[in-house]
Amino acid sequence: MLDHGLVTRAAAAMEPLPPTVSRLAAAMAREDCGLRELEQIISYDPVLTGRLLRVANSAAISRGAPIATVRAAIVKIGAGRVLAHALSGPLSRQLQMPIPGYGLGQGVLWRHLVASALVVELLDGVTRTRVPPEAFAAALLHDLGQVVLAQFLEPKLMRLVALSREQGLSSRQAELEILGVHQGEVGALVAQEWQLPETIVRSIAYAGCPDGGEEVLYDFVHLGHVLAGRIGEYPGMPERDLELDPTVLERVGLDASAIDPLLHDLEDRLGEVLRLYG
Repeated sequence: MLDHGLVTRAAAAMEPLPPTVSRLAAAMAREDCGLRELEQIISYDPVLTGRLLRVANSAAISRGAPIATVRAAIVKIGAGRVLAHALSGPLSRQLQMPIPGYGLGQGVLWRHLVASALVVELLDGVTRTRVPPEAFAAALLHDLGQVVLAQFLEPKLMRLVALSREQGLSSRQAELEILGVHQGEVGALVAQEWQLPETIVRSIAYAGCPDGGEEVLYDFVHLGHVLAGRIGEYPGMPERDLELDPTVLERVGLDASAIDPLLHDLEDRLGEVLRLYG
């Protein structure tokens, strides 16, 4: 079992978000947040402004005249995607690092998280249930806890976790049994420290356990994680973790026949986005 106090302190010590991104997340957590406030926050950050304009004008979503203003970019991308793209820049360096404790090489976790967010983006309009705006950012962050938890994963512990998986437990169940804490719980601590919207904090905590929560947001994070894993961006992902929960498919209204075409689109879209972010 790990020392919860040490894990909590390590989560709190993770590199903070840039002030603009923190302000943006805090604003979007309020129900009265409007387009003008988002525009004002972003407009004073030239790096974020440039990134959002680049995304808004990317081939995958650009239609019609070029996007030249922050306001037009927000309208084009959507507020939920704006937060995800704002988070992706400052987090990319931290999440690109190898994570030996989980057997992940350089950039593997980052690509998986980007792919998970893209799944949610591609599901918009495919499912009968509307994709919640926060789902894009939540999917992008759902495995964030691995960065912190990996600091404590000695080879002996990881062998025990792997053995539990081989015996049929999910990754979440195996971590709880061996470590006394799972990476979703740790990721939620980081998100809470960053003052991200509470819905995103909870969705990270319930990552890998869609029935543990009460909101459809958890269902879309589950779909993002599993389908991103199916295109091979997360080598070594246990078979149990690649299974789609049938109750999730039913709740969101996703026809199983739509999954293979979605995976094909995901591979194309991932390549494009990774090129966009260098």
